[in-house]
Amino acid sequence: MPARKNALIVDDDSTLRYVLARLARLAGYEILEANDGANALETAQRKTPDVLVSDVRLPDFDGFELCRRLKADKSTKPIPVILVTSMYYESDAGSLAEGRKKAKSIGALDLLPRGEALEALGPMLRKLGGKKTAAKKTTAKKK
Repeated sequence: MPARKNALIVDDDSTLRYVLARLARLAGYEILEANDGANALETAQRKTPDVLVSDVRLPDFDGFELCRRLKADKSTKPIPVILVTSMYYESDAGSLAEGRKKAKSIGALDLLPRGEALEALGPMLRKLGGKKTAAKKTTAKKK
C-alpha cells in the first residue's frame, strides 16, 4: 500500500488549523502542523510535505512571504501552496481578484477566502493526489 501524502497546515488560530487539517485528512492526507511562518519553513524543509495550506495572516510574516520563501528554496520550490484568507470578502471582489493574482504570481496555486475554502479545499487536495472519491456507478435498467 503506498504511503499517504502529507499536508502541512499553517495557521496561528488552533481552531482554524483544526478545520483545515480535518478537510485535508478527509481528502486522504496525513497532517503536519505549524502555527507561524518560521515553523512552517522549518517543517517544510525537514519533512517536504506534498502540499502546504496556509492562512495569509500569520504572527511573524504573512502567507505571501511564506510562499515566496518556499519558492526561492530549491528543496521546497515544488511544494504546491494554497493560501486561505479572511482578508477578502465577496463584497470586495476586486481586492480578492487582486489577491488571487498576487498569490499566483508568487507561485501559489490559489488564494481562497475562508468560506470558499470550506467547499473547495477538499476537491483541490484530492486533485493534487490525496484520496480519490468513489465514482458513482450508473447502471442501465433492463426492461
